[in-house]
Amino acid sequence: MAHNKEEMFAEAAHYWDLQRLYQAQAEAKRQLAPRARKGLTNTEKLYLRGLLCGNSPAEMARKLLQSPKGVEVFLCKTLYQYF
Repeated sequence: MAHNKEEMFAEAAHYWDLQRLYQAQAEAKRQLAPRARKGLTNTEKLYLRGLLCGNSPAEMARKLLQSPKGVEVFLCKTLYQYF
């Protein structure tokens, strides 16, 4: 298992162009919320990688030792809106 969150779901990089996806999501975020922090946060990147690896929000929550509801709420307020 990954030692830190930056390494979690790293296998996504084998199948996806993460930098391009991060940029596209950051642009969508900027359009949706112009006053928000520029670019994706580390947590947004982590959850995006988790989704790209085929994990459900509940699976990600279990692997991250977080509440499933908390992960779902975060995704609904952030990444899902950017799509």
